[in-house]
Amino acid sequence: MRQKATILLMSAFGLALVLIPTWPAQAQSSTPQEALTQSLAALQKTPTDSALREKIIKLVLAMKRAPAVTEEAKGFMASGTSLFTTAKSPEDFKRAATEFEKATLAAPWLAEAYYNLGSAQEKAGLLYEAAGSLRLYLLAAPKASDAKAVAAHLYGLQQGSLRQFVDDLQRTPSDDALREKIVRLAAGMTPPPALPEEARRHYVMATTLFGAAEKPEDLSGAIDEFRSALLVAPWWPEANHDCGMALKAAQRYDEAIAALKLYLAADPAAESARAAQDEIYKIEAEEARAAAEARKPRFEGTWDMVRWNGEPCEFAYLKGVLVVQQDPDGTQHFRHNGYPVEAYDLRVQGNRIRFCVESGDNTMTREWDLTLSQDGATIEGRWDDLPQTPAQTAAMERRGIVSIKPAHDSFVLRRQ
Repeated sequence: MRQKATILLMSAFGLALVLIPTWPAQAQSSTPQEALTQSLAALQKTPTDSALREKIIKLVLAMKRAPAVTEEAKGFMASGTSLFTTAKSPEDFKRAATEFEKATLAAPWLAEAYYNLGSAQEKAGLLYEAAGSLRLYLLAAPKASDAKAVAAHLYGLQQGSLRQFVDDLQRTPSDDALREKIVRLAAGMTPPPALPEEARRHYVMATTLFGAAEKPEDLSGAIDEFRSALLVAPWWPEANHDCGMALKAAQRYDEAIAALKLYLAADPAAESARAAQDEIYKIEAEEARAAAEARKPRFEGTWDMVRWNGEPCEFAYLKGVLVVQQDPDGTQHFRHNGYPVEAYDLRVQGNRIRFCVESGDNTMTREWDLTLSQDGATIEGRWDDLPQTPAQTAAMERRGIVSIKPAHDSFVLRRQ
């Protein structure tokens, strides 16, 4: 009978040394082994991929015979244990953790490697990382005799990490990566962390203000209250969701999407996740529509003519020569006051205005081609009097009026 190798494991709950047996080498079925080989190769390229580690652990647990622990992994375990037992400072424990981490990369299914790694990380003050390692230990050894005790200790580490992260976030509220980290940490806690009363107070105030808002400008107070609630309890799914909806209503689309993504991060498998993801798609569509609308020329305002055919033009009658107004539906209307006095109320189409000019007995079609400056302060334009239609020419001839040669002039307008 082959003797089982043993690895020294330092308990996270005391000074006792525990001996945990490793798995003996056994024959593998071809298909699971191929999947394991592929996953191991992928993990070497992305060692921080926790989801891939979980996949490997579950794959090994489903195999009839567990794979043998490599000599390389055993060497890292021995080195880490030696460093751990002689460590006196957090830096010493970090060096031990580095060796155990190498062991988890060489044998990602090895439960005791994660246990030892978590122990070293905790001693080094890395509570969040320690919690992650102990979670993988419980996944790799679901029937371990100390599973209940480790789970209780894991929850304590998660609570400590959560408190520290929330404190950090309150100092740097714009740290979106930390915010997501908090959400994912809380999502892995059983039971979920309790909601502080202060967070609930801000949330109720936010929903009240949200319900009373009648237009986008009314939503700033509600959004501020949602933000306050999420600064106290950043992991709260409902608050992230409702904050996202308030931001959408306020047409702050990027922020709305970020809030809904945090809601999804809390529980991507929830029944409401499909609706939340679809809501993100809707917001992206609205954002694209708003961006396209924003790219259209906006000529609203009153404009003075300051140059005519390249020359300065400061005549009093050219003050307010063009007035453009926009309806709530986005339609732009203009009124042109020139010399002789002309008044119109026609629509702007893109950056072009075409209208009929009546100057005394003369009638012709005039077209303005306008270019709005990037800062919106000036308009450069060209003014073309288009050739008269045969009907216009005939009407003028009947009245004995000689046709006026069409003008082709350039001008610059400045916003009042």
